[in-house]
Amino acid sequence: MIHSSLLCGTSLGNHELSEPLKQQSLIHLFVVSGGHFLFLEKILRLIKGPQFCHIPLLLFYNFVTGFQAPGTRSVTQMMLSRSFFLNLREDQIQFLTGFLLLVLFPELGKSVSFLLSWTAALALSLSSFFFYSHSSLKKILLSQFLISGILFPWLWAFGNGHPLGILCNLVLGPVIVFILFPLSFIIVLFPSLSFLFDEVARVFTLLLAQSNEVFSAYTSRELKLDFFWIYLFGLHFLFHFYQVHYWRKST
Repeated sequence: MIHSSLLCGTSLGNHELSEPLKQQSLIHLFVVSGGHFLFLEKILRLIKGPQFCHIPLLLFYNFVTGFQAPGTRSVTQMMLSRSFFLNLREDQIQFLTGFLLLVLFPELGKSVSFLLSWTAALALSLSSFFFYSHSSLKKILLSQFLISGILFPWLWAFGNGHPLGILCNLVLGPVIVFILFPLSFIIVLFPSLSFLFDEVARVFTLLLAQSNEVFSAYTSRELKLDFFWIYLFGLHFLFHFYQVHYWRKST
């Protein structure tokens, strides 16, 4: 169940992990998101396959996982970023991607996962812009704090809303992103290593159960989706004008 949820974004349903993940604001990591496609792209680059095969393979994965909104947004952004006629910054390509998909599929305006994926992608762009010159470890830590801070309204509304949710994303999030998630792909190619995935998943479940005692009594309020659209466009607006000011100052 955990494996298929990480790999294909299938619902956890009534699985024992479902409620603790929601309580600790980690449930968003168990959907097919831009992270899946970035990871696959890195794998494709490592094996040094033909560049023209990357997008078709990513499109095929998007098809296999059911054209979920975050995956569709991510692979569309990748295609636009490779267009030679577009000379845009990453955040501008993200905005163009979201705009085009909303025009083509207006129902995405009501999709929580689409909006969260878009916000998370912009948060990654912000972290890359502000911390590109820092050392690797410092960059990772500062980026995680910035990304978690930007996503905190989501953690507040659709998770438990506990202030320690950021800490959980910093501590337990990397276990999912850098260990469980890659392992879920690896065991598809090497099923004999499934015991390793099971052991890591067991330890993760124990850690989640222990930390959930802090969160279980804490309740949050749900915010309307309109707020998150305003929040996202506000971030785009502020980041755009900050970069314009930054480049004018530097020149």
